[in-house]
Amino acid sequence: MQGYDLHRLHTGAFGTLGVITSVALKLVPLPERTRTVAMWFDRFGAAADAANEIGQMELTVEAARLYSGSRSAGAIRELATSRYMDADFEDANHLMLIKVSGSVTALNRQIEDLIGLAGTVPATGYESLDGVPETDLWDYVEGSGDRAKLSLRISTKAMDCFQLVGRLLRWLNQRRETVDTSSVIDVGYGSLTFNVDEIDDGDSLALVNEATSQVRDFAASILIERCPISVKKNVDVFGIDPSAAQIMKNMKNEFDPEQVLNPGRFAFRI
Repeated sequence: MQGYDLHRLHTGAFGTLGVITSVALKLVPLPERTRTVAMWFDRFGAAADAANEIGQMELTVEAARLYSGSRSAGAIRELATSRYMDADFEDANHLMLIKVSGSVTALNRQIEDLIGLAGTVPATGYESLDGVPETDLWDYVEGSGDRAKLSLRISTKAMDCFQLVGRLLRWLNQRRETVDTSSVIDVGYGSLTFNVDEIDDGDSLALVNEATSQVRDFAASILIERCPISVKKNVDVFGIDPSAAQIMKNMKNEFDPEQVLNPGRFAFRI
């Protein structure tokens, strides 16, 4: 209904509050030209500094993400090899991709600004890409976390994401001698996906509880996207503060008094 933000209510409700029978979408054309600047770092702190600066720059950003972990390290090596760069990239395992769009003149100005930033931060290396190399690199890194046993998605401010990654890694390192993790931080919009490839069920549950506690310090939200069945039986994967339970149950009763719309599918088993 016009004048009511019902779409906000239904988005993410997994069909528990109603049935959407028609949708009107506003579309915008794809940008005519894009280019991506890849920067890689050997220090997580340097990547955080770059992300902070990017947020202050006048850019037409289509996507800006920081990938950390083994897959990003592999992408850095592949990029260096394909561009015939003679350098040692063994310690660089943080890859930031910033895709910008605009006219030829606007693109050139933005690329120059980003390359200047890469030299100032400083980044371990950088490269500007377009066309097939640009598409291939994005496709490769988007597979980060495909093999993860535990995957958490956290929504908060971009710079808070960097703090949360540091906290979660410190917590894991105190419990396990070695751990294979990866993370993706959306620098533009503020979200974090944190993946752990191999972890036993007990540590998985403990990490979920720790992450849920940590995000509340930042007034953030958490969604457990992937976890062992034993963990799912013991936690609410939507990570919503229990104080909101009664409000959500009242809303469910108002919109679905007969309890026929995906019962038990959403938070608090509503």
